[in-house]
Formats: sequence, C-alpha cells, structure tokens
Amino acid sequence: MAAKTVRYPVFRECVERHFKTWSSLQLSLREVMPGPVSKEFYAWLLDVTETFFYENADLYPDEVGDFLADILNTELDTLIEDGSLELVCGALCAAFRACAAGRHHEVTAELARLPAPADLATSRQAPAMEQDDGGDGPTAPPTGPGPSSSSSGAAADSMQTDDGWTVVAKRKR
Repeated sequence: MAAKTVRYPVFRECVERHFKTWSSLQLSLREVMPGPVSKEFYAWLLDVTETFFYENADLYPDEVGDFLADILNTELDTLIEDGSLELVCGALCAAFRACAAGRHHEVTAELARLPAPADLATSRQAPAMEQDDGGDGPTAPPTGPGPSSSSSGAAADSMQTDDGWTVVAKRKR
C-alpha cells in the first residue's frame, strides 16, 4: 500500500496566485495559446508544478526554474529572461517549505501582499521584424512621423542598438 502524499491547499493557492501575477507567463499564454487551449494548458501547468514539489524532496529555486523553463520552452516556444522566473521559483520554494513546516499563515500573509493578477488585456504584441534583401539582420518597422499606434496618444522615442534591436520607450508629452 502506497503512502498518501499530504497536500497543502494553501500551496496550491500560492502556485495559482504567483502564476496569475506573473505577467511574462500570462503574456506568453495569451500570445502563443489564445482561447480554450490556453486555459487547459494553464490548468495542466498548475497541476504539474504542484506535483513536482510533492514528488521531489527539498527543491531549490534553480531546479524549479529549470523545470518550468523546459516546459515553457517546449510547449510555448518561450524563454523568459527578465528575472521573473527566478523570483517566482524562489517564492514557490519558500512557500512550500513554510507549508511543510506547518506555517500556512505565513504563506497566506505573503499571498495578501502580492499585486493584483496581471491584466494584459491592453498590452500589444510587438510588430514582426522583417528580413531585408541584404540578409544582414532584422529590419525594424519604419519609425518617424505618422499615426501613433498607442491608444493613449503618447509619442514614443526609438533607438537602434548596435546589435540590431530597436528599443522603444514611451515619452511624456
């Protein structure tokens, strides 16, 4: 007879809240898997993440990071390199350790301090980069005078970097 794994409902809530407030994940889901498939994938991701903690003793944030990065890369063709993956994994490891030690109240208090879930309804996907005939690298969409693509009407400054990327920053009028 196999031993039954003790589950911590607060930990499940913690995984859900961190994933909902993780804007990089939410943006990837919205852009790569829109609609019902996204909801199914999200539910599966919650389940496998929670199970990963229960099936592996004393996880470190880098182990959880490797696990999630592999899933995101494989399933969403997404690499999250903004540092948020490490932050989320560290928070999940700390929460799991607190739950295992019976300190559920600490996890609940930490959840109360999290920001509201990421609202990405107004965010927009960056325009696709086109390859020019020379093949030297990506070409940025034309910039300069013309209608603003921003719904707020604020103008934007753009700057071409040495490595071919275009950096666009919003400026105040």
